[in-house]
Amino acid sequence: MKVVLVEWLDSAEPADNSDVEEHEIPEPQRIQNLGWLLRDQDTHVVLVAGIKPELSTYDYVITIPKCSIMQMRELK
Repeated sequence: MKVVLVEWLDSAEPADNSDVEEHEIPEPQRIQNLGWLLRDQDTHVVLVAGIKPELSTYDYVITIPKCSIMQMRELK
């Protein structure tokens, strides 16, 4: 599997999500994820940060919509 660095834009909400004043409204968050590229589909990618070969399972799996991806590059 390829190892990739994905920079993407995620939604954000305040920690206290009630009675929010205008100045407390957050901007979207820029996120960077590093992991093995498990799937590269038309609409999304799936990254995993942990692989358990004996169990054939994955840990720390994230699915990122391609419309949110700002940049993705393979690391050597």
